[in-house]
Amino acid sequence: MLSGLLPALIPLLMARNISPLFDKWSVWSVLAIVMALLNGIAVITYGYAAKNWELSRVVPIVLTLTVILSIIGGRYLLGEPITINKIIGLFVAIYFFSR
Repeated sequence: MLSGLLPALIPLLMARNISPLFDKWSVWSVLAIVMALLNGIAVITYGYAAKNWELSRVVPIVLTLTVILSIIGGRYLLGEPITINKIIGLFVAIYFFSR
């Protein structure tokens, strides 16, 4: 979970108006904190659910899901276009990590 909190601290340190009140924080700082907490919760939940699995089975699943969720999140949260390179990367990730 600490690895998920580190990216949340960088925007806070770079923000000009650091205050305990959310209205003075930048939107990106709050978004980074929420995303880091969700990342930490997801890692803990996934680790608990797959605690009897071998590491060689868990890592490919996590890496494939990271690529898939990055493409979907970039499209729907940030409005990034889905390009041919992303589609090819998605299929390559699914192909290689599913073996």
